Amino acid sequence: QWDSEREQQARTMVEFAAAASIGAVVLCPSVAPVGSPALPTGLPAALDGLHPILENAGVRGLIEPLGFPRSSIRTQDVVEAEFSRRGNPSCFGIVHDSFHHAIARDPLYSTHIALVHLSGVPEFGLPLEELGDEHRVLVGPDDILGNIDQARRLMGVTEGPWSFEPFASEVGESPTLAQDLRSSLAYIRDRVTT
Repeated sequence: QWDSEREQQARTMVEFAAAASIGAVVLCPSVAPVGSPALPTGLPAALDGLHPILENAGVRGLIEPLGFPRSSIRTQDVVEAEFSRRGNPSCFGIVHDSFHHAIARDPLYSTHIALVHLSGVPEFGLPLEELGDEHRVLVGPDDILGNIDQARRLMGVTEGPWSFEPFASEVGESPTLAQDLRSSLAYIRDRVTT
């Protein structure tokens, strides 16, 4: 959602990023409270406002569709269409989050993907639409999100950086976190390269 407060926040964040030689900032859609309908997308107005701010600072704005049913932007096609209307300016890109991509059942793997977030979810017996950040762990053999298939497809569309984004408390509190990270990376690498 774009308004004067968001514009000032964006200017402050982008100026900080430029001063710190940070090449991009991640921009997320609004997610309505539980029990409320999704807000209408404010993406056209936001992109109009962000374009000169990002371009003048030499910083990219990476839009991250959030697959939650109450999100104002759930899928990459919505973002891609707005980029196309503007002639695909280089100051914009897309974040592909494997969790959100799966729960939105998003079929698109945009050529505008500039950053990948990976997290896995084991079987909880919940529909995808009911999963939340608290279910997100490292990618492993019990993952139900199809991370390996997503990673294989992503290899063909982006050369951008990849990072883990697990939010479940047991990941950060694990006494073997370093080994957990190595194991997850090895699991992904072994299956994506074969």
